[in-house]
Amino acid sequence: MILRFGYRTYEFQEGREIRFGSTEDALTWLKHLGYPDAELIKRLRECVTRYSGDPESARLTDHQVLERMAVLLYSRRITVIGREQRTSSAPPAASTASPAPAFPLSERSPRAATAPPPPPAADPPTFGPNGAAQAACLVAAAAAGTPFCQEYKTAATAGGGAS
Repeated sequence: MILRFGYRTYEFQEGREIRFGSTEDALTWLKHLGYPDAELIKRLRECVTRYSGDPESARLTDHQVLERMAVLLYSRRITVIGREQRTSSAPPAASTASPAPAFPLSERSPRAATAPPPPPAADPPTFGPNGAAQAACLVAAAAAGTPFCQEYKTAATAGGGAS
């Protein structure tokens, strides 16, 4: 049952509070929950940040997060309530029949033979047959500071330069 009174909320639960005799007991219990995967560590880190009051908790290593949580559990700033979840009184029935495969080989149609794709078209050369001579001419013009196209030549003679 949840009781709201003003800005406060109280939750009444049936369960058994788990208490720890030492910080080491709490740390051992945390480690036995299962291998701490990224999602568990993320949730524990959020909890440690919220209840420890230390904003630098986001910078802790995974092991330091577990240690801080163990301190919070031992000091009872955070309590753990254990509950049993019973969904039914009967044990789950074991399935003996295996499901049929989604696409059995007997129902598949053979692939139609296709022609290989045509080879990609060859790009024409950028500089043509005189590529080396054109490149040398452009390099020499750049080194001498002379314009190598009509647009720049016209702008240079007009005195404005090109941008």
